[in-house]
Amino acid sequence: MLGRLLGIGFAVLSVVLSFSAFPARGAVGNISGGGSLLVKVVPRGAEVLVDDQVVGVAPIQIDKIRPGRVQVRARLPGYRSWGKSVVIHEKETTAVTLILSRSSQVGSFRTGILEIRSEPPGAQWLLDGEGGGITPARVEEVAVGDHKISVTLPGFAEKSTDITVIGGELHQVLIRLESEGAQFWLDTVPSQATIRFKKEGLTYQPGMYLLDGRYDLNISHPGYIPVDIVVDIEQRDWSDRIQLEPDGKAPPSPKE
Repeated sequence: MLGRLLGIGFAVLSVVLSFSAFPARGAVGNISGGGSLLVKVVPRGAEVLVDDQVVGVAPIQIDKIRPGRVQVRARLPGYRSWGKSVVIHEKETTAVTLILSRSSQVGSFRTGILEIRSEPPGAQWLLDGEGGGITPARVEEVAVGDHKISVTLPGFAEKSTDITVIGGELHQVLIRLESEGAQFWLDTVPSQATIRFKKEGLTYQPGMYLLDGRYDLNISHPGYIPVDIVVDIEQRDWSDRIQLEPDGKAPPSPKE
């Protein structure tokens, strides 16, 4: 990764992966009904992409788009690519105009920037199998060229996508993950009790996904008697409410 980019206006490229757990909305396809999108670009003749799918050259109207939010982008040699998010409505035409700015510098930049997001957020990401962090994340000084982004999250299938970084541009990558387990909720009285997985090395989050199996947990709170429970996850969501008993050693916090 070479040199930090300063004072540069970055164009935006969007890459969106859609999987069955989060069905693609606003996708271009052969459907009955749907909505339409009218795209105009200044200057004329730019290539138009909808959700990273090339649909033609501007000006252009695209019909039979599933209602929902889509990413529209235009690109033209000698100009910075540009895009925006729009919402498609059933039986309506949504119009958008993209104005591209000329740039003679794009080809001279040796790095770009990545913005990596996942649905749900909080996933672990790797770039070309190295480094990484937690989504959402912004990665600067990414070398120009082809790269691979991998995303993992407990309870979800690992997903990856290829991205070509263009010098001087900001690339937004959204990866939608497909769940492999069931959602898990545990309410406590008093609230704010500590919920800890005893062996799995997991961190409890309300509504987290767990794979099928047996989990040992400990629930504790100052002034109350700790409780151990066993949870069996079997392809269905699981929720419960645990009430702790005061230990008589210190005044308990108010019950909620």
